Amino acid sequence: MKKQTKRITAIFAAMVLLFSCFSVAVFAAESDFEWSETDGKAVITRYVGTSKNVKVPRTLGGLTVTEIGSQAFAYCGIEKIELPDTIEKIGDGAFRQNFFTSFEIPPKVTEIAANTFCECHLLASINLNDGIKSIGDFAFQDCNALTKIVIPDSVEKLGDAVFYSCRGLKSVVIPESIGDIPMYTFFACSELTDVNWHDGITSIGEAAFNQCGSLKKIELPLQLVSIGNRAFGLCTALKEIIIPESVETIEAGAFRDCGVLKKVVVANPDCAIYEDENTILKSAVLYGLKDSTADKYADKYGLDFIEIEIPMVGDVDGNFSITAADARLALRISAKLLVPSEAQKSAADIDKSGKVNASDARKILRIAAQLD
Repeated sequence: MKKQTKRITAIFAAMVLLFSCFSVAVFAAESDFEWSETDGKAVITRYVGTSKNVKVPRTLGGLTVTEIGSQAFAYCGIEKIELPDTIEKIGDGAFRQNFFTSFEIPPKVTEIAANTFCECHLLASINLNDGIKSIGDFAFQDCNALTKIVIPDSVEKLGDAVFYSCRGLKSVVIPESIGDIPMYTFFACSELTDVNWHDGITSIGEAAFNQCGSLKKIELPLQLVSIGNRAFGLCTALKEIIIPESVETIEAGAFRDCGVLKKVVVANPDCAIYEDENTILKSAVLYGLKDSTADKYADKYGLDFIEIEIPMVGDVDGNFSITAADARLALRISAKLLVPSEAQKSAADIDKSGKVNASDARKILRIAAQLD
């Protein structure tokens, strides 16, 4: 009898252990949530449970759960959370300062609101669905464990400071649906080294890449029009920058305290460079056309200036050299994947036929390879 009792006790203990291991799969009790009703659906307004592993139910009080309200799970110390596919909206700061390492955005959610994952320091991976249209201000601030982010093609708008101080972020992919980089987008992303973006971006906002201390090289978009205040300030590893002909304004402190920046090419002779000695430090050498604004800036603030010739035929990106990159751009123009400026079109039209075709791209590639 004693042996049978011990056996039953052992089986019961094993079952307890088994169920405790799979507690993440158990829905939280309704009493763990406060919610309200809107249009016959449930909106979670606050999580009041104590579990750190939370599976949000599909219904509360018989109502389908479609929304997570503002601050609903903020500061709860949650380590793992699973949302139902019924969720359509997530409010401001909904998951602020929690400890989960991964997150799955439900497929019906179209907006990541402001501060949604702010200060989620351990968030290392997030699945952004292809239906997301916008990402709000400070949405991922201080998500230091994020190392790579691929913004879906569906995203049309970024708020300010979306990745503010994501200190572990190394790589970012920005889709063609994004037309500008707002202020403070990558501020203090100190490990950022790889920015994959497209040529249609027209503006880089204030302090957008400020304090990106690992950024050694960045190719600016060919249709860029403005570089904002302190946009690349304190990029202490940046050594060279080619500012394309499309850029009309370089604002105050754009390259402030970039101590190792030695070469700055300004292709537009009329580019308005903010007149202050900290916009481009005198340790840099300015390259530009004679009597250009770059020439005058260098003269006024004591920078060395090297005169360059008008970009040659074949130099599609306007960086005063012909490389395979120019051939690729010509090919994109010929395939109507890129709308060129007049200068780009002229440079790419090697055979002077009046339009850019694949033959021009091949000729540019041969020039780059020094075969012609």
